[in-house]
Amino acid sequence: MVIHFNGKVPLCGCDFNNAYTLGDVNVQNIQEVWKSENYEKIRKIHSSGNRNEIPLCIGCNIWNLDEKYVYEK
Repeated sequence: MVIHFNGKVPLCGCDFNNAYTLGDVNVQNIQEVWKSENYEKIRKIHSSGNRNEIPLCIGCNIWNLDEKYVYEK
């Protein structure tokens, strides 16, 4: 989860223009944003392999990386 300086929560760190705002910590707490219907919808789209339904996510390979590269110490 990324929170911009203005409290807006974008889809991910690549969404630096807030094309997909999933929440706003000025009016919600972090738990409310994280457990929101918007966030859940995005997680389901990604986990089902349909991330290309989201224009910003087309071609992104983060979900394709082996965990050892994402969480490497």
